[in-house]
Amino acid sequence: MKKQKIQFVVILIVLAVLIAATFGMKWYNKNKEEEKTAEEEASTIYISKVDVDTITAFSYEVDHVTYTFTKDGDTWTYDGDTSLDMDEEAIDSMLATLSSLTAIEEINDYTDLKEFGFDQPEDLISYTTSEGSVSLFVGNKNDTLNAYYIISADGGSIYLTETSLADAFSKTIEELTVTEDAESTENAEGTETVLDTESVSESTEE
Repeated sequence: MKKQKIQFVVILIVLAVLIAATFGMKWYNKNKEEEKTAEEEASTIYISKVDVDTITAFSYEVDHVTYTFTKDGDTWTYDGDTSLDMDEEAIDSMLATLSSLTAIEEINDYTDLKEFGFDQPEDLISYTTSEGSVSLFVGNKNDTLNAYYIISADGGSIYLTETSLADAFSKTIEELTVTEDAESTENAEGTETVLDTESVSESTEE
């Protein structure tokens, strides 16, 4: 009997050790994962990091034409013609590019902006939040890395990013306007056809 009690105690101790080891390993793995995530975040170079919902105005250039938009409540309006009905989803998709714009390289040591296409930059994307405004110039494309040079209008570092802001912000006002045909299509898709069974029944009886 005494021997059985000893064996039972030993089994309990072994189980306790195994349980503790399991939880300890889970805790260790979780901490390592959090450390890895923190290290990756710390090493990430952000050109722009913003909550899209906080953007109250933005502008960009296409073929030397500047398009400026202002948010009125939850609705975007085109400053050039506030009567236009804007495609909210298309605009949100464009702005999403700015929410977490990262760089693969940050260049601080440079002497000639012309080398990167910033002597006479044509593409300028700007946005405004309650914290202020940010303006980014898009320069040349690095064909070797398939990436693009970007610099803040305030100067400072030159960034190399794999995201093409020029492509993201290339829509004309016509492409961002909801047309009557599109609205008619949406209304038609949202309309449910109801069969008048009573009329059909009467016709059948006749």
